[in-house]
Amino acid sequence: MKTKFRKLVLITLALFSAHAFTANFVFDQSASQLTFTGSYDGEPIEGKFEKFSGTLKLDFTQPKDATFDVTITVTSLNTDYQDRDDTLRGDAWFDAAKFPTARFVSSSACTSTESALSCPGTFTLHGVSKTLPLVIQIDAKTQSLTGSAAINRRDFGIGSGEWDESGIIGDAVKVEFRLGGLTAK
Repeated sequence: MKTKFRKLVLITLALFSAHAFTANFVFDQSASQLTFTGSYDGEPIEGKFEKFSGTLKLDFTQPKDATFDVTITVTSLNTDYQDRDDTLRGDAWFDAAKFPTARFVSSSACTSTESALSCPGTFTLHGVSKTLPLVIQIDAKTQSLTGSAAINRRDFGIGSGEWDESGIIGDAVKVEFRLGGLTAK
């Protein structure tokens, strides 16, 4: 009887320890940032989204299995220039009234690169969904995550009408983020 009990305890401990470090996290908005850089006439135009939220399922000892679900409030776009921000929120660009949010949802396990992880997922922006890899770095000590992605604005129908050309307005947009203050929920 003692042998069966010991086996049961060992099996239970083994199963528990295999999943003990995986947790669902939320990030602290005040310790996080989401920025983007595009270009106008060859000069960088920087901005940020001030409101975004999401969850992250992560085992800091097995980061390749991380999953993400992040929603961005498009109307929170801020380039520190009100006229430009109003234009970007308008129907020729983000059309924030019709598409108030953008969303990234991871789709499979991350793969290792030299110094980071590449995490594939689906990014939905302006009503268009595309596969997009996030390149991330996880810092277990600070319980934070940094990363980036490269998008082509035209792939998502961003910039229509007079803004549809690639001449003065660059197509490439770099998105960078830091998710800090991760707390298990």
